[in-house]
Amino acid sequence: LTTSEEEKLDFYKNKTIIFQGNHNCLKELIKNNDDFLKELSKKIDLDILNHEINIGSQLENFQNTNKYYVDRSFQQLILNKEKLSDDIENQKIKDFFIINDPESSFLSDNKKVFVYNEIDNNQRVEEIIQELSRQNPKSSIHLIKKKSNKLLWEKSYGRINGLYEYLDETNEEISEDDLICYESKTYLVSDEAGMGKSTCLAHLAHKIKEKNPNLWVIKLDLNDYKQQFEKKNLKNYTIDEIADFLSKDILSLKTDLEHEIFKYKLLKYGGIVLFLDGFDEISPYYEDLVLDLLIKLKDTAIEKLFVSTRPNFKNKLEENLGVLSFAIKPFSEENKINFLIKYWKIKFEKQKHVLDSLKLEEALRKYAIALIKKFQNPNQDLKSFTGNPLHLKMLAKIFKENKNQFNQQKWEACKEFLDNYQ
Repeated sequence: LTTSEEEKLDFYKNKTIIFQGNHNCLKELIKNNDDFLKELSKKIDLDILNHEINIGSQLENFQNTNKYYVDRSFQQLILNKEKLSDDIENQKIKDFFIINDPESSFLSDNKKVFVYNEIDNNQRVEEIIQELSRQNPKSSIHLIKKKSNKLLWEKSYGRINGLYEYLDETNEEISEDDLICYESKTYLVSDEAGMGKSTCLAHLAHKIKEKNPNLWVIKLDLNDYKQQFEKKNLKNYTIDEIADFLSKDILSLKTDLEHEIFKYKLLKYGGIVLFLDGFDEISPYYEDLVLDLLIKLKDTAIEKLFVSTRPNFKNKLEENLGVLSFAIKPFSEENKINFLIKYWKIKFEKQKHVLDSLKLEEALRKYAIALIKKFQNPNQDLKSFTGNPLHLKMLAKIFKENKNQFNQQKWEACKEFLDNYQ
């Protein structure tokens, strides 16, 4: 390129665009990559950047739901340390294990086990993985982290089946923030109906976007795209064709600039976070097609891929995606109370003449505790009923909207307060 051409590209690189609803600089979106901009200039007249340019749709508004959202925790089965240790010692393990042990207490002379600590050079770990993959292309490799004397799965290369015999019946609790920072780039969330999978994924999408505005964060409800999946055979698609399918058929990107930037980030340089919600809802007609799509997406430069499903598809997705699933922890007693308080407070947020917020909070907490206690009895099914966010929301709506639902005096008092308190 001549000096004038380079100056022109530099000028375009610093142009402001609207990326997913927020003003951003083009160079931030393309990671300041001059080579890509040169390629782009051959396909697109970059003078369009002199006009207002929109790249990507905004995430669906979460503001109303966020008013009563309670941060969730995730659960994942830990590995049985004793059984794994015994099989390692007795040379019975079939897969390779790379164990991150900060305390350097996990010792083994098994040639299928590599132990390191976080002080070690991570580059060396990557070299071990590459070498094992090259020498043993049909074998699986599992990255395990030792934390507080527990063995936690982090990532697998190959099939996950070899881990199942070592899974314990106990769970490790993981916060939303910790989940986002997890080593794996593919996440499977599996839980029963009403546990808040869709809402939780929407919240995680917004949280990731807030933390890193340069990421292209996309949340899709798979059930909305059955028509696009019709008569598609993604199994035979190349990675490039998969990118075209997502860009044009699913996301309906309107301009060539959007399309090229999306493909650039998905296929080469990363920066795409994709949430695919409701795998179970597209079964049986599009189940295999979407599974082919997920498997191919794993081989792209995608930053993170989140998939949600009900438990009946958990094993199939785990085995094909090479990941262990996360469940969502049911609401704790404090979660339930906080949810009810937040949900009921929405009723009063536009009323300027209510009592002060502290008195309102105190009163709502009182009635939330009374409602929760109603379900604290020997019948464990009733207690677990309120641990399900959908069920608890149904109860919250009854007490906010239906004054004649309960006849007992204490519940009438609760309803009288919620309906008439000013």
